[in-house]
Amino acid sequence: MKFYGAPFKFYLRTKALLFVGAGLLAGGQVAEAENSAPVWDEGAPRIRFHSDAQASGNWDRFALSGSDSEVLQKEFKNLQIAFGRQEPALLPHGPELEVTELLPRALRRVLEVNPVEDLEGPGPNCFSVVLGATGAREWVDHVSGAEFQAWLQSEDGQCVQIKTSSELRPGDLGVIRTPSTEEVPSGLGHAFFWVSDRLVLSKASADPDDSASFKPLSEELDRFQVPENCRAPFQRGDAVETCSTRLEAWHCSGWGQGKFKALLDRAPAPGWRMLWDELEEHAHLRELAAYDRTGELKWPESKHAAWERDFTELSQQAPWPALQRRVQERLKSISRN
Repeated sequence: MKFYGAPFKFYLRTKALLFVGAGLLAGGQVAEAENSAPVWDEGAPRIRFHSDAQASGNWDRFALSGSDSEVLQKEFKNLQIAFGRQEPALLPHGPELEVTELLPRALRRVLEVNPVEDLEGPGPNCFSVVLGATGAREWVDHVSGAEFQAWLQSEDGQCVQIKTSSELRPGDLGVIRTPSTEEVPSGLGHAFFWVSDRLVLSKASADPDDSASFKPLSEELDRFQVPENCRAPFQRGDAVETCSTRLEAWHCSGWGQGKFKALLDRAPAPGWRMLWDELEEHAHLRELAAYDRTGELKWPESKHAAWERDFTELSQQAPWPALQRRVQERLKSISRN
């Protein structure tokens, strides 16, 4: 099966290779500051398409670029830790270090690429990009805040909230919360994947004008109007209880595709694995449609109803707290799509 189209079908735009301007919504929840798009420091490390990509037509190649070779080497090591990979650095190509093999496949498919404009339903967002970066999910489709919260609170994820900056390590997650509303009872408005203060991965919204990209932490927090005194534990600041818009850091040692598949192998009934695999196939189709690489998108409504029935029966006959809430929220996300 052919999943990838020609490079021009990625809907690349010049601004997708630069820092995306302000005025969007983060995951549909946290508003960005108006006119807050900073001027990019060309000397700072950045992950972008490899300089040979356009000439070769191989848009799956990425490089870490910047003017300081020592900083590049340091950030390369941070990327190794963040993604749990030990691929050695290739010979520099000018001011570049190739990082393609360090990045999870789910991330390589969507990094620096704009979704199509006419996708029916919400597209990939910050939560889906973070799950793809950690390896928890294989496909980058839309993930609701409630579903992401279910991942944070899952027993197998072994997620713990980090309270001090000394506990941070590459690959930890940043979460921005605002006061709870009827629409967002958890107050979960945005999430990002932290490699270092120089490299933070996020996608500001499900908007087609926005692509997943790496940027400095300060720009990420400025963009979402996190007050200077409310940036702990990532930066010095007051206790989060004093902030209406607050920042959280999480370390999730149990995520990762291999670990999650091992969990599925321990399901109390085979139906759980079958149901999850079908839901992931649906996510696969959503991702392909979001990036214009497939003609088919919708599964019949009867299939949705069958998934709901399977979930109800499994929950009654073979309850499995380790996965139930995530499946439930995944089904809600699908019904909204």
